[in-house]
Amino acid sequence: MNTDSILIELPNPAPGTTATLRATIEDRGELVAEYVECAFCDGDPDSGGTLIGTVQVVSGTLIAGSGAEVSVAWDVPTFPLPHEIHVVADPALAFGDRDRGNNSATLRTILPDMLTETAWNDQVSYTSVALTARLANVGVIPTGAFDLSWRLGDANGPEIGRKTVDSIVAGGVREVAYVWDTAGQPSGAWVQVYAVADDVGAVMEHDETNNAAAQSVENPILPGDIDLDGDLDLEDHIYLTSDDHPAYTYCLPGASIEPDPDPEPPER
Repeated sequence: MNTDSILIELPNPAPGTTATLRATIEDRGELVAEYVECAFCDGDPDSGGTLIGTVQVVSGTLIAGSGAEVSVAWDVPTFPLPHEIHVVADPALAFGDRDRGNNSATLRTILPDMLTETAWNDQVSYTSVALTARLANVGVIPTGAFDLSWRLGDANGPEIGRKTVDSIVAGGVREVAYVWDTAGQPSGAWVQVYAVADDVGAVMEHDETNNAAAQSVENPILPGDIDLDGDLDLEDHIYLTSDDHPAYTYCLPGASIEPDPDPEPPER
């Protein structure tokens, strides 16, 4: 026997609703099997899990290589906690099965689902940017507390900030902000910053693929930072004449930076 393809209609049902559980039972041996039983349980049946409805029976005969679908209605408990559905083929061990290791399957359901809807930013000062993300729980139970990580260049890139977010109720929305210290970042450079909810996977949720959102951030231009390296230093107060650095004159805050076609050596 083999139990495969557990489905729930509707997926991730809300507490207090009724859902239909379906599974496909296959005969992967060489002999036929008649009236195969299948049990759906809320929780591990070997550790106190409860039977959902009654034991289902595949009507008729399963010939070698064939399969059949069984289903049962499930009254979803009202308490907002995750559940693990177990389905077991031949729970009474009525058949001489050569491999009982593939007679069961599990599926977790009634879960939160954190969605990072969008992200944006605002310049706070010449050396800081406020990063904001809008988070939603599109699941059916509260998320519990989790961390929101801010990462540079990629959802798995270097972390530039982290903030703990309190639990979000099912259907709830939360805006979370973090002030990023951009000192040392190249002035005026554009970078991608990702907001990633629960990057360490601490929360068991319905969909792990919708937790990140990207935004383009322009690093603030620091007044007087002539070489645009993000720092005010001696190099900003001399004329740069190499091929890699066209010669620039010193600019006051708010003034434009224009190349000097005929630079004079600085006085020493």
